[in-house]
Formats: sequence, C-alpha cells, structure tokens
Amino acid sequence: MRFLLIPALLFICAACSTPRVCVSLNGKKASYPTNNQVGVLGVDAPTPADAEVLGELSVNDIRIYEQGGQNAVLYQASREALIAGGNVLNLTEMTNGFKTKIVGEILSVANPDTLEFLRDYRFNPIRPKSSFKPKSSFKMNKWEVNVGIGGEAEFATEEFLIGVMDVWYGEPSSVKEMHRGSYDVSIWPTISINGVYNLDRVWAIVGSFGLNIVKAEYFNPYTDVSTGKETTFMFDMLAGLRYKYVHEKNMSIYSQLMFGATFHSKGEYWNRNSFAEKHFGWQVTGIGVTFGSRIYGFTELGWGSEYIALLVPGCRVGVGIKF
Repeated sequence: MRFLLIPALLFICAACSTPRVCVSLNGKKASYPTNNQVGVLGVDAPTPADAEVLGELSVNDIRIYEQGGQNAVLYQASREALIAGGNVLNLTEMTNGFKTKIVGEILSVANPDTLEFLRDYRFNPIRPKSSFKPKSSFKMNKWEVNVGIGGEAEFATEEFLIGVMDVWYGEPSSVKEMHRGSYDVSIWPTISINGVYNLDRVWAIVGSFGLNIVKAEYFNPYTDVSTGKETTFMFDMLAGLRYKYVHEKNMSIYSQLMFGATFHSKGEYWNRNSFAEKHFGWQVTGIGVTFGSRIYGFTELGWGSEYIALLVPGCRVGVGIKF
C-alpha cells in the first residue's frame, strides 16, 4: 500500500503550494464604488434584500495565512470584490487552520450604510490593482465524456507481473498445477468510457465503465496439442470524486478516486485467475491533465483495476468532449 502515498503527496503539495484566487462574474459589472469601501458580511448574516449578485469569489492561500492570517485573506478578497465593482462581500464559507480559505458572493448594495458589517475595508482613492491574476471568467461545461485506453489491468498482473511477458518460469509443484498452467493468454489494455459532472471548478463526480478482452488457448501438457480456445471479457463499473487543482477553459489538472465492482463473462480462464473472485474495483488517479476546450485530450497516471503498475504509475490516454 506504500505506493498510495504518492498520489496523496501530490494531492497535498498541489493544493498547498499555489495561491488560489478565483473570481467568477455573471457578466454584469456594477459601477465602481465611489467611496472605495467594501463591507464584509459574516457567514450567518442574511443577504440584503436590495443586493445584486455580481458573481462569486474564493481565496485559498497558505502563504497569506502565514503572513497575516484571516485578516490578510479578507483584505485580499475585499480588494478583488472592489475591482469587480462590488461594495459588499457576503461570506458563505470561512475556515482558518493550516490554510485560510474564504468563499463568498460579490454584491452591489444600494444602501450599504444600513447594514451591520462584520468589518469594513477601505482603500486609497486610486482604484486598487489586483495582486493576483483572477481566473478568467468562462461558461463552465457541466458534463464531460471521454474515451481512453489504459495500460495493464490489475487482474492481468496474475499473468504479467510487470506489464510484459514473464521472463522467469518455474516448474509446477504438482500434476494438478501442471494441467492448470497449460495455456497461453493475451489480454488487451483496458478500454474505458468516463463520465464527469462538474459540481464547480474544484469538485466533480466521476464514473467509469471499463472493458478488457481476454483470449486464451489451452494445451495438453503431455503432447502440447491445442485442446481449445476461448474469448472472454472483464468489465468494471466505478464511481467517485475528482479534485481539480486547476480548471480553466483549455486545461485542467486533477486527482481522483473511484471505487466499484468488477465482473466477467463466462469462461474457463477465470477459474485460473485469482483476481476474478474478488469483484472489487478501484482506481486512484494521482495526477491527470486535460488540454483543449470543447474537444480535449487527456493523460492520467495512477494505479487500480483499469490501469496499474508496480514500480511506476500506470497510464491512461484518450479524448473527450464537454457539453
């Protein structure tokens, strides 16, 4: 299980090492507040009745936390709200621990002086410049479907431990084992279809359906004469969550974790493969990258039922579409 630490470390390092400031506007920008002041409403505060929602904002930065804690993050978020034309930041989430994170709505309120603010932030009369480059606003496609081909499936390690034909052979310990091992087999790489539903720019629900084709030929161990051939299939159905470190129009970087079940068609081969009895499917994607807008390509590295390796991550590549 030590290899599972690698995607976990990638997950932690990518999430903690890069400032994350995200501004998503609705396309309508209010006039710039003349008093250069932004009020911040607490998480439990009611939304003003006359408020116009301009968009959403989030700030998540460990370095800001180290340099000033919650106040520094709120100050940065207020600057971004002011740049967007808002005069009120309505917080919907605020955490303060190893990392400081806030999420809120950018509001334009006609009479902000009547509100009881958690605190106010005032800026110089000159319009402040954003200290971070906000993520570009784009209409995020909720659905994605992709088709890919992976490396060696987990059950295939019963035959080819490191993804290639074994180069070591051992003599059978019994007559029963000799009969059981008298066959040749070829196993196709996993062909899989994935569906993705983007909840937001950070989280997504993912599912996968995978297929392997197995062709086996059996021999008489004494005469080496073929006694039969068959083609059988292994399937898996998985579902889980994706965490996106980056999600832009033309690129995304993510990790994901899926669990599910495996099953196979009828065939003599499955009596000779111990993985066929487990029926437990899983897939850890340590890192995945997509490139392209509506039609995109992708590469994934990880371990699991659909693609696995022992010394290095398994790989899956393919193409997809967003809609």
